[in-house]
Amino acid sequence: MQSQALNYSPRGIILLLLAVLLTPGCILLPTFEGRPANPGGLGAPFEDGYRDFKGVIHCHSKYSHDSQGSQEEIIGAAKRTGMNFLIMTDHPSSKAIPRGLKGWHEGIFFLVGAELSQGGWSMLALDIRQYLEQDQPTQQLLEEIKGQEGLAFVGHMEGVKTWDFEGYDGLEVYNVHADLAGDPRLTMLLKALFLPPNFFYASSVDRPSRNLARWDELSRERKVVAIAGNDAHANVKLFFGVAGTVGPYEQVFKIVSTHILAKEVNQQALRDALKQGHCYFSMDIFGDGTGFKLLAQDGHRQVIMGDEIEWSSSLELKAYSPGRGRIKLLKSGQLVHQVEGQLLDYRPPGPGVYRVEVYRKGRFWLCSNPIYVR
Repeated sequence: MQSQALNYSPRGIILLLLAVLLTPGCILLPTFEGRPANPGGLGAPFEDGYRDFKGVIHCHSKYSHDSQGSQEEIIGAAKRTGMNFLIMTDHPSSKAIPRGLKGWHEGIFFLVGAELSQGGWSMLALDIRQYLEQDQPTQQLLEEIKGQEGLAFVGHMEGVKTWDFEGYDGLEVYNVHADLAGDPRLTMLLKALFLPPNFFYASSVDRPSRNLARWDELSRERKVVAIAGNDAHANVKLFFGVAGTVGPYEQVFKIVSTHILAKEVNQQALRDALKQGHCYFSMDIFGDGTGFKLLAQDGHRQVIMGDEIEWSSSLELKAYSPGRGRIKLLKSGQLVHQVEGQLLDYRPPGPGVYRVEVYRKGRFWLCSNPIYVR
């Protein structure tokens, strides 16, 4: 679909300026609609029947204190942006878990969870069964999440001051709100007024370098799974909608997506993929990343991102990009090989934690979970 901007009247522009400068909290400006652009290019099927499913993790609804979004809005936005799954993470409330979106809705599979504030950052509790009290020590909270057989991901990890807790499954390495909140509001406003919406977001999203470095450090010790968070609220309707809606679901869903590699989509498959690191994330603002792959094979077996494999002289690492770009292979965060194009083939000289980033037209686009070569 062709990019579309909101058409503001002079009065609307003035109201927008005042709202952006005066409104506290998460401010996301309008972007374009429809599905992310397909970069075209290479298709390379997995062995063992794996398929690529795209989804949204970290989404709020009317059951959060800071959102009025309806379930119908969320389902519609997920359909229009081509999502296969969506994980709700409302702030704690008595209604969020029992009444939240779960199971199949119009061809999209939903899990319910919660975002639990820890003071400057949060714990994303995915696929939990009942209300959790967030005002408790982090380690105790993790134990309660695990007691419900939930998955625990550190959200807004850039706000963590002390990593004195353990037992979490992974990290929200990229968060839309955290990325955009780092830019001055006046700069964001001026860009929104004078740039087409797609250029506005393309110029505003950044590689989460600090979070990636911390993830690489932690991954040297154990498996730590990385995901991206949309942090969608659809929570600002400027002056009752006179000056437009800020950050509707459809637009925020289109910025980034997390992909799982599984044979089908259901509760267990989604949980397993996130637990095992069979996933990657795509900055869809630069194009749909569906079809990205990182494999390791030694002539006897093939593994995918998130898996372990024993090193041998015959081991090959292969990365496939769905569109042309610069493919970078990193070992524990250090660049060891890169190519321009859609294929990377590399024989690692020894064990290590290997992951891939792809850059499209110079911008951070795709990020895999590692393959652990032991």
